[in-house]
Amino acid sequence: MLLGTRNYAQHDVRKIVINYCDWLLQGYVLSAVTASITPTTGIVSTVAAPTLDPTEKVAFVPLTCGGVNESFTLNIQATDTFGQTINDQININIVAAGAT
Repeated sequence: MLLGTRNYAQHDVRKIVINYCDWLLQGYVLSAVTASITPTTGIVSTVAAPTLDPTEKVAFVPLTCGGVNESFTLNIQATDTFGQTINDQININIVAAGAT
Protein backbone atom coordinates (compact mmCIF):
# COMPACT_ATOMS: atom_id res chain seq x y z
CA MET A 1 0.00 0.00 0.00
CA LEU A 2 1.29 3.47 -0.79
CA LEU A 3 1.72 5.26 2.53
CA GLY A 4 2.36 8.63 0.91
CA THR A 5 4.97 10.93 -0.56
CA ARG A 6 7.53 12.81 1.51
CA ASN A 7 9.98 15.58 0.65
CA TYR A 8 13.15 15.58 2.75
CA ALA A 9 16.11 17.96 2.64
CA GLN A 10 19.44 16.79 1.27
CA HIS A 11 21.64 15.04 3.83
CA ASP A 12 18.80 14.73 6.36
CA VAL A 13 18.95 11.71 8.65
CA ARG A 14 15.41 10.55 9.41
CA LYS A 15 13.77 7.78 11.36
CA ILE A 16 10.48 7.01 9.66
CA VAL A 17 7.90 5.67 12.10
CA ILE A 18 5.30 3.22 10.76
CA ASN A 19 2.54 2.16 13.13
CA TYR A 20 1.07 -1.27 12.34
CA CYS A 21 -1.43 -1.22 15.24
CA ASP A 22 -4.50 -1.25 12.98
CA TRP A 23 -3.11 -3.99 10.74
CA LEU A 24 -2.12 -6.54 13.38
CA LEU A 25 -4.68 -8.95 14.76
CA GLN A 26 -5.24 -8.78 18.50
CA GLY A 27 -2.60 -10.78 20.37
CA TYR A 28 -0.06 -10.77 17.52
CA VAL A 29 3.05 -8.61 17.10
CA LEU A 30 5.55 -7.66 14.42
CA SER A 31 8.13 -10.38 13.85
CA ALA A 32 10.22 -8.77 11.07
CA VAL A 33 10.40 -5.62 8.98
CA THR A 34 12.73 -5.06 6.02
CA ALA A 35 13.30 -1.92 3.96
CA SER A 36 14.90 -1.23 0.60
CA ILE A 37 15.20 1.54 -1.96
CA THR A 38 14.30 1.34 -5.66
CA PRO A 39 15.79 2.13 -8.05
CA THR A 40 19.07 0.79 -6.71
CA THR A 41 21.35 2.62 -9.15
CA GLY A 42 22.11 6.33 -9.16
CA ILE A 43 20.79 6.87 -5.63
CA VAL A 44 23.09 8.09 -2.86
CA SER A 45 20.41 7.88 -0.14
CA THR A 46 20.56 4.80 2.06
CA VAL A 47 18.21 2.88 4.32
CA ALA A 48 19.41 0.89 7.34
CA ALA A 49 17.83 -2.13 9.00
CA PRO A 50 14.55 -1.21 10.70
CA THR A 51 14.10 -1.68 14.42
CA LEU A 52 10.87 -2.89 16.00
CA ASP A 53 8.90 -2.03 19.09
CA PRO A 54 6.63 -5.08 19.35
CA THR A 55 4.82 -3.68 22.38
CA GLU A 56 3.77 -0.59 20.50
CA LYS A 57 3.50 -2.43 17.14
CA VAL A 58 5.74 0.16 15.51
CA ALA A 59 8.65 -0.06 13.05
CA PHE A 60 11.41 2.57 12.90
CA VAL A 61 13.09 2.83 9.48
CA PRO A 62 16.39 4.81 9.42
CA LEU A 63 16.86 6.83 6.23
CA THR A 64 19.94 8.88 5.30
CA CYS A 65 19.12 11.27 2.48
CA GLY A 66 21.54 11.91 -0.36
CA GLY A 67 21.72 14.76 -2.83
CA VAL A 68 19.15 17.14 -4.24
CA ASN A 69 16.76 15.85 -6.92
CA GLU A 70 16.93 12.20 -5.89
CA SER A 71 13.57 10.52 -6.21
CA PHE A 72 12.98 6.93 -5.13
CA THR A 73 10.58 4.51 -3.53
CA LEU A 74 11.16 3.22 -0.03
CA ASN A 75 9.80 -0.34 0.07
CA ILE A 76 8.85 -1.74 3.48
CA GLN A 77 7.79 -5.33 4.11
CA ALA A 78 6.37 -6.27 7.52
CA THR A 79 5.59 -9.75 8.84
CA ASP A 80 3.67 -10.58 11.99
CA THR A 81 3.60 -13.59 14.30
CA PHE A 82 0.32 -14.74 12.70
CA GLY A 83 2.18 -15.22 9.39
CA GLN A 84 0.74 -12.24 7.55
CA THR A 85 2.92 -10.09 5.30
CA ILE A 86 2.18 -6.55 4.21
CA ASN A 87 4.08 -4.56 1.58
CA ASP A 88 4.14 -0.78 1.93
CA GLN A 89 5.77 1.99 -0.09
CA ILE A 90 6.69 5.62 0.51
CA ASN A 91 7.71 7.87 -2.38
CA ILE A 92 10.67 10.01 -1.32
CA ASN A 93 11.93 13.20 -3.01
CA ILE A 94 15.15 14.87 -1.88
CA VAL A 95 15.02 18.66 -2.14
CA ALA A 96 17.30 21.57 -1.24
CA ALA A 97 17.46 22.50 2.43
CA GLY A 98 14.67 24.95 3.29
CA ALA A 99 12.44 23.71 0.46
CA THR A 100 10.65 21.06 2.52
